[in-house]
Amino acid sequence: MEETKKFYEYVQAGRDFLVYDLETTGVRSTDRIIEISTRLYQKVNGRYLCTEQNEYYVNPQMHIPEEASRVNHITDDMVGDKPTIDELFPKLQKIFDPAKKLVVMGYNSKKFDNKFMDRLFTAHMELFDFDFLDVYLMVKEASYLPCGKKQEEVFRYFFPDKGDSLDWHNSSADIIATWNVACALTKQYRSRVLQSKDSGIKTVSVKSYRSYSPGAGRKYQFWRVVTADGAYHEFMYSVFDGKWKAHDEVTDIEKFDIGSLVNACNEWAQKNGADHHRKLA
Repeated sequence: MEETKKFYEYVQAGRDFLVYDLETTGVRSTDRIIEISTRLYQKVNGRYLCTEQNEYYVNPQMHIPEEASRVNHITDDMVGDKPTIDELFPKLQKIFDPAKKLVVMGYNSKKFDNKFMDRLFTAHMELFDFDFLDVYLMVKEASYLPCGKKQEEVFRYFFPDKGDSLDWHNSSADIIATWNVACALTKQYRSRVLQSKDSGIKTVSVKSYRSYSPGAGRKYQFWRVVTADGAYHEFMYSVFDGKWKAHDEVTDIEKFDIGSLVNACNEWAQKNGADHHRKLA
């Protein structure tokens, strides 16, 4: 949970966060930036608020390939009269000012966006060097998530009623999603890791399920679960007598929050077809 832990500690320290996202003409090193959006989040009266936001279209001085336009909906006529990235750079210098001691955040930014920014700043004899957080890595750490790792999937998982409100693959919308997913993951980290550490009791999320009926009306459910520290455990629930038992040699059932186990299994059964799985009492 290293990336999530870092974000949690930065929040506790009251650091300022600059969330950013790029849209480009493609994914190669020769491709160019065509949109950049940023949002600055600062702690105000104990709560993080967006205190500054910027969105810039950029003239790449090249044709935007149709395959890129299909993804980001940016076309040549939208950027023809916009500044080039070199003309925009002085404004970006002020936004990405090392003196502000910002924590810079993005989604899959370490593999993608940061490389474009590194090349840009290097071309202007500057360093793109900050405390970085990649929310995509936070998602990868969250092995309990039942959804995929794409930004839109994770956002819709945490905020099912808000997924249609964002214009996906628009950089200004993507950074809103990035911040909100990071905050949601940190709440989960606080409840799953920190609280369970304090109590010594482990909470779980479900990874897989199977049932077994040996006959004579006895039915067993087998649940493979993962704890917040990433360890796997197997439990057996007897529908016949309503008792839980560990189904592997390393699990000490006394160290687990059975209420959390029951809730996790119920949620899993409901999402994956409650008619196929007996809901636990």
